Amino acid sequence: QLYQTKGINAQTTRTVQAQSIAHQLNSHNCFILQNSAHQFIWNGLYSHEYERAKVKEVAAILLGGRTSITLEEGAEIETFWQLLNGKVEYSG
Repeated sequence: QLYQTKGINAQTTRTVQAQSIAHQLNSHNCFILQNSAHQFIWNGLYSHEYERAKVKEVAAILLGGRTSITLEEGAEIETFWQLLNGKVEYSG
């Protein structure tokens, strides 16, 4: 499952479920990617602090028994890309 966190300020920032493919990523937002064992928090290069705060808040609620790993854009690990069916171009 992939969740996107986006907004223009702290009051309007929200998290919505998105299709679990790499094309959905956007450098201006934050994302949570989960499978049964792992939860990845991905911070886009141009994401704002309020988006980063909200994604952590939501990730804590969704964590369950998963191992949580925070990734910055450009420092992804192979497992992250595998869960998204491979690395592809996305919105920068």
